Amino acid sequence: MHKTLQTYLPELMQGPAAALLHSLIHTGWALDAGNRTMEIEGMAYLAFANVSCVPASPQPTLEDATPLETLVRISKTRKLEEWVLKVLGKEEYDPKKSLFHPELEGTGLQLRVACLLAEGHPLIHGRPLWVDRMGIKEIIHQMYYALTLLYLAQPGDFVLLHALTGMWGLEHIVESLDDERDQRNAIAHTWTAIVATALGNTLGLFYKPGDNIPGFPKAAILERLHATWEKRIDDGKAPDKSKAQEDGKPWAVLFKKALVDREEHNPKLVYVMNRLWPRNGRQALYRVAASHFTETPKISTTKS
Repeated sequence: MHKTLQTYLPELMQGPAAALLHSLIHTGWALDAGNRTMEIEGMAYLAFANVSCVPASPQPTLEDATPLETLVRISKTRKLEEWVLKVLGKEEYDPKKSLFHPELEGTGLQLRVACLLAEGHPLIHGRPLWVDRMGIKEIIHQMYYALTLLYLAQPGDFVLLHALTGMWGLEHIVESLDDERDQRNAIAHTWTAIVATALGNTLGLFYKPGDNIPGFPKAAILERLHATWEKRIDDGKAPDKSKAQEDGKPWAVLFKKALVDREEHNPKLVYVMNRLWPRNGRQALYRVAASHFTETPKISTTKS
């Protein structure tokens, strides 16, 4: 199996954006579980649903030292939502006329992400400086931190939750690859996939013309969250119940709630955040993020 992973995963990881990152999630979580059958299924999923994250032409390097700096750069870029709408309005991206996989027609956000990746944008395809400057473990650490802040900026967001469970998948995929260049490319392509997914999500999960547009979280919000949580450590005391929204819930409560929750993404959220919490010195933001369960999207009249 090791040889199979080294042979095929580097190329498959050029397109991890498919199905709201689920092909990435399936493969990486299979590696975490050590389940060979699931690993094969995951790679088949990556092959079948592959949506390329490789730029069609050279893109400028984003001169950012950390993933959080890149997110702040994106949040400070004006009129991104207008650009997304403009791309989606192009005739060439009409699923009935384009070369997109026919199953993408009517999938809402998944089709949007595919369109944005096909169109290309420096903020989506530009390779951040940190991808090639930081150590691999530090990159993974900083990506988790930045994307957890992004989730806290829109707590409970169904789409952004996938960035966190996708990161768990990416971490184990990177650990399975022997070549450092393959590791860094997998990181770069996954970052592209996450950014494209987040930008597609700026219109909301089930956007229709005329709907209000949520937009990308503001830089001020990300910076405030960073200032609040960067050095906040759980000291062993129970969270203040009067500040449950801000301070989150104890792990014991979250475990109990996750075990019976009907929305299957929430146990995954608690699992990942709980695994990150001790290895980051009991950093409180991971427990707080785990406290914000998502809700199953209502799709009775809208395809997704």
